[in-house]
Amino acid sequence: MTWLFGLYAVIAAPVFEEIIFRGWLVIEGRSRATMWAAAVGASVCFAALHPFLWRWEDRGFVFTADAKGWFSTAMVFATSLWLYLARLASWNPKRSLLPCFAGHAAKNLGVVVVKAATGFMAGPW
Repeated sequence: MTWLFGLYAVIAAPVFEEIIFRGWLVIEGRSRATMWAAAVGASVCFAALHPFLWRWEDRGFVFTADAKGWFSTAMVFATSLWLYLARLASWNPKRSLLPCFAGHAAKNLGVVVVKAATGFMAGPW
């Protein structure tokens, strides 16, 4: 991971991903079951879009289903559900995205700090 990508992961990604997934894709005005079923479905999509089970190579798309990939994908799925809870919980009556922005940025910052501490940060780009 580069420092520039780390900065993107902590600042830009949480804002854009939260606006799309916890903002635009939230189903409201229907039953709670429908709302949460949609949140689970969107969380599956959110997790699948993160490249832990796949990657692009010169020869094209490659599916990489190893234990680390499944674990990382499961963690992204769980984080997505947690962020939906932050958006849709009764303690957030105005359905503000601010807890989602903060939680997502804090989680990504933790990843960047761990990568830096373990020597997995490269140069600026």
